[in-house]
Amino acid sequence: MRYYSVYIEKTKDFYTYASDEESINVGDRVLVSFRNKDKVGLIIEEEKDKEYTFKVLKIKKVLYEELSFSKKFIKLLLWIRDYYMSPFDQVFSTAVPSGVKIKYEDIYRPKNLNGTLIKDEILEYF
Repeated sequence: MRYYSVYIEKTKDFYTYASDEESINVGDRVLVSFRNKDKVGLIIEEEKDKEYTFKVLKIKKVLYEELSFSKKFIKLLLWIRDYYMSPFDQVFSTAVPSGVKIKYEDIYRPKNLNGTLIKDEILEYF
């Protein structure tokens, strides 16, 4: 079992969640249960060498289609928080504007009957 510190938007602290997956990285967006609602969280760090005697909620799923941040960017945000002694939610909202909604979506391209992609054609979908 792996434990992670997760930041949930518009909260002041980090919360601990658990997962059995090994593919979760620092900076990934995850779906967690927070106060009986599903919320999107951001992995801040992996808590190594920690075991908890109380029940730790599990991460529901990793949101691969959401924007994830690099480990260096998260480290920079934590440094800014410590240096300026400001809450992480303020640092995060300053660094990442609230109007930015970036999602990755699947892109489908038409293929010919033999399975090759159709190239150099303009296709309209209306």
